[in-house]
Amino acid sequence: MPELKDLMEWMDPSQWGFGWMDARVLVILIGGALIVAGGRMYRLVLVSPGFVGGVLLSHHYAPSGSDGIKLAICIGVGLVGALLMHLMEQAALRLLGAAMAVGLAVAFGPGLFDGSPPWYLNYIAGAIGAIGFPAIYQRSLPLLTSLAGAMAIAWALGRQADIWILAILTLSGAIIQTFISGRAR
Repeated sequence: MPELKDLMEWMDPSQWGFGWMDARVLVILIGGALIVAGGRMYRLVLVSPGFVGGVLLSHHYAPSGSDGIKLAICIGVGLVGALLMHLMEQAALRLLGAAMAVGLAVAFGPGLFDGSPPWYLNYIAGAIGAIGFPAIYQRSLPLLTSLAGAMAIAWALGRQADIWILAILTLSGAIIQTFISGRAR
């Protein structure tokens, strides 16, 4: 059984191992915003896969040049991806559902399969998430956006399989969104 010190070690920023200029700081801030007010940021949750996909794609294929030009290209292509996700809301819901289901499979897979989950687990989880998420997202928006924020923070800290982080942050966010700040949407 882990001790309280081990469970809360992730809260100490000196243990994170990255500086303020690292992109993971932005991921932590966005994850915190999703935990606290994710239900109210419904459109951000929908367009974020398109923005991230556009940025990653343009970063990979960006032409050589100054950093300012590369950054402008990445942001521009990211905004085009976000616009496409806005126009294709159902596709965005399915992508978000697949991403969340795969994140849960990564977190729970090693514990369920004694450290080595089968290679196809992420594919099955992604398919289930893509099919099931659009049917449940409106009712469970505070819980799901809290889970998305918790998964983003856990990923940025390099603790994707830490169930305690995911559970504490998800439940805290769902309680804050539902009871303290009122039901979203």
